[in-house]
Amino acid sequence: MYPLIVFLPLISAAIAGTITLVGAMSTAKDAPHDAHGHHHHGVSSADRVAQLVTVCGVVISFIISIFAFVDVALGGNPVTIELFTWITSGNFDVSWALRIDTLTCVMLIVVTGVSSMVHIYSIGYMSH
Repeated sequence: MYPLIVFLPLISAAIAGTITLVGAMSTAKDAPHDAHGHHHHGVSSADRVAQLVTVCGVVISFIISIFAFVDVALGGNPVTIELFTWITSGNFDVSWALRIDTLTCVMLIVVTGVSSMVHIYSIGYMSH
């Protein structure tokens, strides 16, 4: 569950980009040829779905960060999650890992909390 804190915003950004791209391609396909160069004001439904996906990704990441703080910082259970081995040479192994301790939990809450507020604010700001 802890890797979702890091990777959920990344995954939601990729999904939102795909939704926006597909929405833009379908809008361009449906537009008459004489409409090129005209700008539409307002937010399309694909853009609204993309906004919802990114906000949900960051907010869910923030919620998981709170649970991680309770478990790791307050419960005294630091966690190391090995994602994959990067280099292996004889007895020498270098792994990509997520190490979550008390300081990491505090920073996860700060970063995902502020990011959540920025995402929510940007939806209202960009709609005008």
